[in-house]
Amino acid sequence: GAQHAHGVMEVPEREWPRGVREATEDDIEALVAIGPFLSRHQLRSPVFSRHPEQTPDEVRVDVLDDFAHDRVVNLVSESDGRITGNFALSPVEMSDAHTGLARPPGAALLAWAVTDPEIQGSGVGLALTDASFAWARAHGYETMVVDWRVTNLIASRFWPRRGFRTSFLRVH
Repeated sequence: GAQHAHGVMEVPEREWPRGVREATEDDIEALVAIGPFLSRHQLRSPVFSRHPEQTPDEVRVDVLDDFAHDRVVNLVSESDGRITGNFALSPVEMSDAHTGLARPPGAALLAWAVTDPEIQGSGVGLALTDASFAWARAHGYETMVVDWRVTNLIASRFWPRRGFRTSFLRVH
């Protein structure tokens, strides 16, 4: 069955939404705190990922790696003074998963997306998506790609509703 999907779309024009900004090094610990939410979600039904939840130290390594690359940006949403979501973007050329036809020339990769499960459905994901589009446009990207686990029903509904067209499926 279908296991993983890749999506592609032309980057629409969007205004930068309120409550979203680029992360700074002052946000590292907040990013470490929110990081495991995705793997935790993917371990549950109906995704049943075999990848264990990341430890705080593993998340910290990933976050610090992002800050070490000047071509990677972490966007964060803030609600009531705390970070409630994090999307990371980079050039698609930095991806090992997007190769061949799945790597449109000059595309932005929406490489990471997580929101606090307590606020899902509040519009944080929409705001981060709009900020991702605004950031990509401002940096000269005309195309954006994203990928998700097909059995992650939230992602399988969210990304296509934002305009991403499924371009490839990995089956298992």
